[in-house]
Amino acid sequence: MINALQRLAINYHFEVEIGAILSSKYSRIKASGGLACVWDDTNLYNVSLCFCLLRQEGHHISVASWTITCRKFKKYLIEDVKGFKKLYEASQLGIEGESLLEEAAVFAPMNLDATPIHLGEDEARFIQNTLQNPCNNSLARLKLIHYIKNLESLCGKNVDIQELAKMDFNIVQSLHQRELFEAIEYVLCFILNVHYLY
Repeated sequence: MINALQRLAINYHFEVEIGAILSSKYSRIKASGGLACVWDDTNLYNVSLCFCLLRQEGHHISVASWTITCRKFKKYLIEDVKGFKKLYEASQLGIEGESLLEEAAVFAPMNLDATPIHLGEDEARFIQNTLQNPCNNSLARLKLIHYIKNLESLCGKNVDIQELAKMDFNIVQSLHQRELFEAIEYVLCFILNVHYLY
């Protein structure tokens, strides 16, 4: 859910709640020495997603504790496109010396490009978009139009989140149009005033 809120650029409405959830998860992982909670998960997508969310929130999470989880998935990565895309995005949050993430950053583009043809056109476009502009390295608002088209895949059947995302998108777009209109109006007034002075 947090990932969907971030991708739809509406996470600022829930900053306190998101911070509390991620701090709680980080505390549990830290209390267990980095071995509990999410690292026990056998789903590559969930492990990579939690890593991304915690790193983006500013928590130092070591990849050493989930190296085993990721390595046992290496032979299945092509089949788990969703998990592999998220692992690639996690690799963009790596710091120097994290060899697993460095491997993923090299391995992902080669193998995601070679994904089976049976993927739909939307999924193939989504993969290319992820490779060209990982969500961690781009502004959510700029990529929002891609996610608006895939709302159901991000939010599931949560109609409230879908409606909030659409309303927020329309409000922000309206604000930008009004600001642009005011800027143009200001420039035109300035040009006309300068013209009348001469």
